[in-house]
Amino acid sequence: MTMAPSNNDILYAQVGSNNNSSGTQGVWRTDDGGTTWTHVALPGDFSGCGSGIGQTWYNAGLTVDPNNPDNVFLSQIDLYRSTDGGDTFQNLTGGYCNVTDVHVDHHGRAFVGNSSSDLLIGSDGGIFLTTNADVPNPSDVSFIGLNATMNTIEFYSGDITENFNTSAEPGANGGAQDNGSMVIIYDSGPPGPARWTETTGGDGMFARIEPKQEIHWYQESQNGGLKVSLGGPYGPYVTAAGPWGGERKSFILPYEIDKFDCDGAPGCEHLIAGTYRVWEHVNHAQPAFEWYVNSPDLTKGTLADRSFIQQLNYSTTDNRIAIVGTLDGNVWYGFGLGQGVANSATWVDVTGGNAVLPNRPVMDVVTHPSIPTTGYASLGGFNANTPSNPGHVYEVTCNVDCSSFTWVDKSGNLPDVPINSIIVNPRIPTQVFAGSDWGLYYTDDISVASPTWNRFTAGLPGVMIWDMAIDRGFTTLALFTRSRGAYVWPLPGPQAASPQEIYVGSGEVDQPVTYQVTITNTGDITDTFDATVEESLWPITFSENPLGPLAPGESTSIDLTVTPQSAITDTAEVLFSASSTGGGWTRIYVQTTGEVNQFAGINTSGDMSAVGVKGEDLVYQITVTNTGNVTDTFAVMVGSTNWTTNASVGSIGPLAPNESGTVEVTVTVGNGPADSVEITFTSGFDNNVTAVVTLNSSTNLTFLPVVLSKP
Repeated sequence: MTMAPSNNDILYAQVGSNNNSSGTQGVWRTDDGGTTWTHVALPGDFSGCGSGIGQTWYNAGLTVDPNNPDNVFLSQIDLYRSTDGGDTFQNLTGGYCNVTDVHVDHHGRAFVGNSSSDLLIGSDGGIFLTTNADVPNPSDVSFIGLNATMNTIEFYSGDITENFNTSAEPGANGGAQDNGSMVIIYDSGPPGPARWTETTGGDGMFARIEPKQEIHWYQESQNGGLKVSLGGPYGPYVTAAGPWGGERKSFILPYEIDKFDCDGAPGCEHLIAGTYRVWEHVNHAQPAFEWYVNSPDLTKGTLADRSFIQQLNYSTTDNRIAIVGTLDGNVWYGFGLGQGVANSATWVDVTGGNAVLPNRPVMDVVTHPSIPTTGYASLGGFNANTPSNPGHVYEVTCNVDCSSFTWVDKSGNLPDVPINSIIVNPRIPTQVFAGSDWGLYYTDDISVASPTWNRFTAGLPGVMIWDMAIDRGFTTLALFTRSRGAYVWPLPGPQAASPQEIYVGSGEVDQPVTYQVTITNTGDITDTFDATVEESLWPITFSENPLGPLAPGESTSIDLTVTPQSAITDTAEVLFSASSTGGGWTRIYVQTTGEVNQFAGINTSGDMSAVGVKGEDLVYQITVTNTGNVTDTFAVMVGSTNWTTNASVGSIGPLAPNESGTVEVTVTVGNGPADSVEITFTSGFDNNVTAVVTLNSSTNLTFLPVVLSKP
């Protein structure tokens, strides 16, 4: 429905047929603001390229010339124009009749400014512009494409190659609405905007890549037309479709490859596909006739030909387990897949009669990365459809065989819009991504009762997200959007724990000082921490090592004992390392700083006595040792004396702890037989600390013989 900008009393309504999904009933008009309506255009009033009308359930929309209320533009398979107030419409684009190059399946129209000539239109082929929308002859209306520099591809689904973020030649595979399936290999630079290569035609649906060998690339057209390339992305592609042609199934038939739990095989060989039941193949879908049925009817059967499997997925860690969601509101778990035998799997209905899980379309299902029997379902529709069971993301927790299970609403603050895709970050299992009609949402902690969801806007438009994929190797999240192409984002790993600092304080030398240190796991996964001393001059021991396991947010305390040595202070780095199952090493750094009581000390040694003759210089060598724990300088003082005494220095130092130096003291022998002098050494750090040395000097007397004679 639309209103004429130049006359708000004039409105137009386009009406489809309720009995014919491809039909239209025409156009109604009101000139009195909606009080009365007139059926102005019947199906027979649409002319030119007759195949351009229809699919009103999918192609619809009206726009009125901003200056002329009788000029109306209408979207169907093609674009139509009326210049007589809606009585008749002429086909302007003729996609299936090769009238123009404008792609079929039209959805949007917008005049540029207030111009009646410049009109933008949007179809499954992108954006087109006419600058003469108001010329009288419809055959003269011309269009140009604006898609060479605009990313307007509508992807249904896609996949990326192994270790996409670190690969030398990453690649992607996508199925595009009405534009076939296409591939890209980035072999000459990092991933970015580029022209993809179309490899198969029709409507491109689900697309997958066998990740280990990257030889088998899977593509699909409408109604389950599955194909596989046996030689890499560029084909040729051969049929891989099972014998499901006549079955009740989705136009976009879902299938999935086991690309994670296939370490023991050369390639990832197992596939499952869904109609109203599950089909399985255990050898790359070749030959195609070896697909076999491996489940009963998993639907309610309440939606006639629309009761089918909407999505299915293998468990990340066990390819014998799968989860299935149906358009009519069911969720099932399958066990015992991969045996190569029809109907060998066991299936458990975990819908629970929709007592908790809303009875709305289950758009996607996925399992927990490491717990196969925990799963997530994303729901379409709106809360008003199931007012007693609102919400769009639900978690199911089963016992080992799902004989008992519990559903919990994890929608939190998500908006009331369809969630088309859901996926869990294997590196941080609490981080879940939800692709919605409004863009991408994520929560960093799905484990809480009511998760907080954030809208992801970094480089990503607010556009419908139909499918998401994570590569084998868990490096990258890929998004496939409806009208803005594909996007990739490097997956984050567990968050590093936060650094801490503790102050050890002071203590006596060789006297241990014990302090309690609290270690908190601020990462996102349960870890066990090993404590190691990276650098320290002093001995450090721990009361417990290793520590844990600690859950996210959990803390524990240990005693850290430091034994001060002769150094005045010491700074030590203690490393707590955790081997994180989701992604490498998480570290907590604890900085320890300590100091001991500072004191001065001195010791002296050497020969303290000497003998000489009068006038001789006696030289004493006194060794001074710093026995304190501080670097110190010692004053040298000569006491009173009768003989001339001189010290070689007035002070000695600085001397580090345990460092020694020598002082020379010279005593000149004078009169008399002997003399003593005190040499005092005083600490500059603490003048109460002294050492006194007494030097004892004496004269070496010579006695001459006396000769006596008689007269």
